[in-house]
Amino acid sequence: MKRLLATTATVSVLMLAAGCGGGSGGADRSAAPSTSLPPSATSTGKPIFPASNGPSGAGRVTQGPLSIAMPSAFEQQGDETKQSKATTVTYASTRKEGSQRAAIGLTWSTTQHTKSAKQEAQAFRGQLLDVEHVKDLRMVQVAWPGLREAYQFAYTDHNVSPGVQTFVLMGSTGDGQYVSVTAKAPPALVGPLDIEAVCGSLRMSTAAEGA
Repeated sequence: MKRLLATTATVSVLMLAAGCGGGSGGADRSAAPSTSLPPSATSTGKPIFPASNGPSGAGRVTQGPLSIAMPSAFEQQGDETKQSKATTVTYASTRKEGSQRAAIGLTWSTTQHTKSAKQEAQAFRGQLLDVEHVKDLRMVQVAWPGLREAYQFAYTDHNVSPGVQTFVLMGSTGDGQYVSVTAKAPPALVGPLDIEAVCGSLRMSTAAEGA
C-alpha cells in the first residue's frame, strides 16, 4: 500500500511544485481501509483506458523496467526519487490550464514485491474511499501486455484545488515486480494532452522483458 500511495503523493507534490496549489489535506492514512474489491474488479473487464501506442508524435522513453510514450509537452522533473523498496520518476507538462499543469509518475519496486497486485488494488481502493472519500471512483481489473495482473483506477482528486482528473494503472510482472503509472491533469488538459493514451502506452522495457 505504501508503495502505490508514495506514487500518488509524489505526483501530488509535483502538481504543487508546478504551481497547481493544493496538498495532501492532512488525511489520516492510518484509517483502516476497505479490503474487498468491487464486482467490476473481480474479473477482467473493459478497460478505463485501453493499451495504446501513445499519442501521435510522442517519443518512447525508458525508466527502470518501464517504457512509455511521452509527448514533447512533458519534461522530466529532476532525478529518480528512491525509497527503501521503490523508485519513482515524475514528469510535468509545459502546458498549463490556469496555474495547473498535468503530471505523470512512474513507479517500480526495486525487489520482488511482497504483495500481489490485487492486494495493492484493495489497499489503494480503501485509501481512496475510506480516507480520501473519493465519490467518483472507477476501478477495473484488466489484461495488460507484459503484466501478470493489472488494475486501473479513474477518479477526481480534490486534494489538489481545483480537483484534477486522475488515472492509475498498477500491476505486477511475471516475477513479482510491482509497477505503476499515475497521471493527474486538470480536466481541460486531459483531452488535448491525450493523457489516457500516454497511460495506455505503458509497457515493460525490452531489456526488462528479456531479463
